[in-house]
Amino acid sequence: MENDEFFKIFLRDTLVVYSSRQVLITSAETAEDALSILIGALPEVPNIIFLCLSIPTRPGEKTDLLGGFKVLENLRKAEGFEKVPIVIFSKYDDKKLQKKAKLLGATKYLVKGECMPKDLADVVEISGK
Repeated sequence: MENDEFFKIFLRDTLVVYSSRQVLITSAETAEDALSILIGALPEVPNIIFLCLSIPTRPGEKTDLLGGFKVLENLRKAEGFEKVPIVIFSKYDDKKLQKKAKLLGATKYLVKGECMPKDLADVVEISGK
């Protein structure tokens, strides 16, 4: 779930160009929206989730890291999401954040601006299904 318009476009275009798999991208503006979409509105559990850590928890709130971690933590507790790869796609290159993300169940942590488009596509290819 990504709330930055530039990175939504980057992610979509990268996966269309570099991935051999058909990709459907859904996005949300807040952690609350992300959980509602992923757990309640999608017809099936996604094959992979790219999650930005810095999203507001609820509409009208400031962007902070609590929103992304809330989504990660709740998804790992949700039925059917236990083994879905969740890739953190963050602007923060911080070892403490990476460690926390891994402890909460993130599969991989990629830093925006440091990973190449092919890195994103490779994660999708490896996710299987």
